[in-house]
Amino acid sequence: MHGEPSEPPVPLIPDALLARCYADALRAHPEEACGLLFAPKDSALCDELRPCRNQQNLLHARDPASHPRDARTAYALGFRDLQLVDSSLTSDHPVRIIYHSHVNLSAYFSEEDARGAAPDGVLQYPVDYLVLDCHPDHVRGAKLFRFRQGLFVCVQEYGPLHPDASALDLTP
Repeated sequence: MHGEPSEPPVPLIPDALLARCYADALRAHPEEACGLLFAPKDSALCDELRPCRNQQNLLHARDPASHPRDARTAYALGFRDLQLVDSSLTSDHPVRIIYHSHVNLSAYFSEEDARGAAPDGVLQYPVDYLVLDCHPDHVRGAKLFRFRQGLFVCVQEYGPLHPDASALDLTP
């Protein structure tokens, strides 16, 4: 086992931050929400959330043949958000998790999610992915996925939180 890089610890998401993810998913419903979770470089504890604007409707409107899904069934981070992910990776406060919601579905890592995160089987960013199971008036839970040996595997599951999560302030 010498010479093999060790896997980083699974990021920890405090309930207050998870509640903000859930609130963002409820805000966006019936479209998918998306965003970023950050943690200090030397810590697994996430401490910052940045909700992002789902660009999928824009992509679909511009080129429906290449982007047949709209924001009800897909998400796309914008160019500036992707730049932030990329630049953060060498910073003292990198993105650890990209999150998105599934609308009226369960929290699973779909084939479409896998194609977006690892085109041609190569992970684009060394981050984990949180998928939220969002319904009109509540989030049933979420699952955190990690890319291991060419597959996305669930490394953590989260249940529902307090029903008033939608009332939380989403400003950073």
